[in-house]
Amino acid sequence: MLLGRRRHAMVAVGEHVYVLGGYDDNNDDDFRTLMSIEQYSIATGSWEDAGYLSVAVRSASVAVDREKIYLFGGVTREDFDTKTVQCFDTRLKTCNIVCELPVYCRLSSAISHDHKIYLVCPDGDVIVFSADGTTEEKGKIPGFDRYSFGAVLKNNSIIVLGGMDSDHSYGDCITFDLLTSTSSISADVLPQKASGIGCVKTVINKKYLETLSRSQ
Repeated sequence: MLLGRRRHAMVAVGEHVYVLGGYDDNNDDDFRTLMSIEQYSIATGSWEDAGYLSVAVRSASVAVDREKIYLFGGVTREDFDTKTVQCFDTRLKTCNIVCELPVYCRLSSAISHDHKIYLVCPDGDVIVFSADGTTEEKGKIPGFDRYSFGAVLKNNSIIVLGGMDSDHSYGDCITFDLLTSTSSISADVLPQKASGIGCVKTVINKKYLETLSRSQ
């Protein structure tokens, strides 16, 4: 990257990977939380500036709908949690504030599905966002109180993996059904308890899964 950072959001759109906001320990205190957006070209293997956020944030969640990147909540330069939803248009290289979430939100996870974005919050609230700026509460995961968890879509369900609270990390997998707005704990668990999880759906050749199974 052109500007080193952590606690940033990262997502792929087309042939580019984008990093948005984040935190730079080397900046002056008032400017450590970043507004900058950078893009990485897979074709050329190079980084370049792409634009700026409307509000500097770190620890936000991110999802893509078509060619627009939506950034949810996060923590501001003043160290306040925010409800702000920001939209970065990758074609126009512009960013604007779309709406406010019904709750303050940091360290959440966002999933894009069927032109809607589902936000899983640290208190278990599941909020659905539409590109017109409307939000509604989809449901709640009972007894859920953690952050830095991963989330991935499987069929019509969101699988929430791991995470942590103030005392320890988790290794369980929780399924939230988007059709019934109900949740359940899966019999599957992570190989080890983990937090700060990033999830990507991919296809792995069966022979590698068999090798992993035998090695365990």
